Amino acid sequence: MNTAWATNPYFRADNAKVINSNTNGGTTRTNTFWFSSWMSGTPQVAYGIKSFKGTNRLFDTNFEIKQMSLSSWSFRVSVELFGASRMWMLEVQYFAVDPSFPFHMNTFDDMPI
Repeated sequence: MNTAWATNPYFRADNAKVINSNTNGGTTRTNTFWFSSWMSGTPQVAYGIKSFKGTNRLFDTNFEIKQMSLSSWSFRVSVELFGASRMWMLEVQYFAVDPSFPFHMNTFDDMPI
């Protein structure tokens, strides 16, 4: 984590390997991201793939990343693999904005990749 973000009261950012071993289709893995400190309320969160290793190219691999829960202290994601897809590693990165941030933020939910 970039230490410049650590003291900012409005933003949190981090990443984690949700999949870190040989994983086949039909499998679901989950990860809880704990914020470095509580936020004043439920934040706006953006998340996505930081890095990937699998048998196919990323766009040939059949999987879904979903947000399962969100609170002022954490959020949880799940990664589900489908069919013959196979991964060794999938790292998810997030960026969270506290609701007390004094400027307007546009949000886009369920944007196709």
